[in-house]
Amino acid sequence: MRHYSKDVNKRRLAVNAMKKLEAGWQDTRKQLFGGTVHRLVKNS
Repeated sequence: MRHYSKDVNKRRLAVNAMKKLEAGWQDTRKQLFGGTVHRLVKNS
């Protein structure tokens, strides 16, 4: 169980980091491009 919990914690940290990164990128994208969204970037 110890190894499993380490994997779960690593995954949880990675997911949280990606959420922060996505949130930061959304703000940055709005500042850089205004209301327009590049056609290759999906809205999430």
